Amino acid sequence: MIDLSCELFSGKYLPPHWASKEVDIEIYRPAVNHICPGMELVGQLTRSTNTVSFILRDENKLYVCQFAPPQSTQFSQFEERNNPRKFLRAKERMDYLIKNGIQVPTIVNDGTITIQDKARGFIVMNFVEGISADRFLAKNPHESKKIYFKFGEILAQLSNLKTQEVLDTTSFDNILGKVNHSAKYICDKGVITAQQVDKLIKLVKQRLIKMGNVPLSYVHLDPFPTNIHISFAAENENPILTLMDIEAIQLGHPVIEGFGRAIMTGIYDWNYIIGGNSDDISGNLKAFVDGYSKILPIDNNFKEIGLLMKTCRLIHLPQSIMYELKRDITIFEADAGSFDWSSSTLRDLIENSDI
Repeated sequence: MIDLSCELFSGKYLPPHWASKEVDIEIYRPAVNHICPGMELVGQLTRSTNTVSFILRDENKLYVCQFAPPQSTQFSQFEERNNPRKFLRAKERMDYLIKNGIQVPTIVNDGTITIQDKARGFIVMNFVEGISADRFLAKNPHESKKIYFKFGEILAQLSNLKTQEVLDTTSFDNILGKVNHSAKYICDKGVITAQQVDKLIKLVKQRLIKMGNVPLSYVHLDPFPTNIHISFAAENENPILTLMDIEAIQLGHPVIEGFGRAIMTGIYDWNYIIGGNSDDISGNLKAFVDGYSKILPIDNNFKEIGLLMKTCRLIHLPQSIMYELKRDITIFEADAGSFDWSSSTLRDLIENSDI
């Protein structure tokens, strides 16, 4: 059995807990053989924290087979991560995006299968040739502005596309539902007080009103450079960016969960992880905004990057903390520093923000 993760992805700058523990392959082998008869199970991808993923091979091509967590009635529709229904309609959605010019992997099979008496969603998709953006940028830092421009462009194209799904909710209610659910959960665990929950919800409502109840659009909820693949059609040609982590492509608020989250996690947080400097942030931020605004004009309300980042943190941190609390305890203990930072930052943001 070969672990291909070091070759397929760099992982060079990632905290150790980002590489999930390897699973017992034999538990999944019967399911893989049933889903993909005739294919060889080559190795496990250990980079993903939210799915169990394997590399498969037939005579001509490589494929990726991913399994969602076991389905449970305890799951809330407002939880983004560890979502047992994360692959629901994924093939239909990816087919639609590809048809409209968005670079994403092609899903060749999807469905549900029973593993150890538990229903698991799965997808099988083509293996995307190329190199992850984090690995490419580590070797080619002089290309960062070009890549971030293209990154802004593709995320704007994603959010600008008319959605094929019709939901009986608004972007306003969708965000509030996530904040209500996660804030109350972490309050029950003693991370924040009931008074802080009330103030948090009031703050989020205030910020959402300021930004307007914009229509839901397609967004990428995990826009790290690790989730972007870069390839070139020919030498010296412009890079082609493919959005990976396809279960993170969902309907969401285009400004907060699209534009804003990409800046927060893909630029600010990523710059911190790799030990970058402020010059890197300003240059990459400008390139990203230029690429995004080439497709979608940015309203003046959204140009207040500082306020937007604080709003994104207020909304994202409760969900992130809830996820940490639900993770395997051994992984959680290894990342206690990150959990403490998230908790204290959220409390400070709530206490030091004016309603």
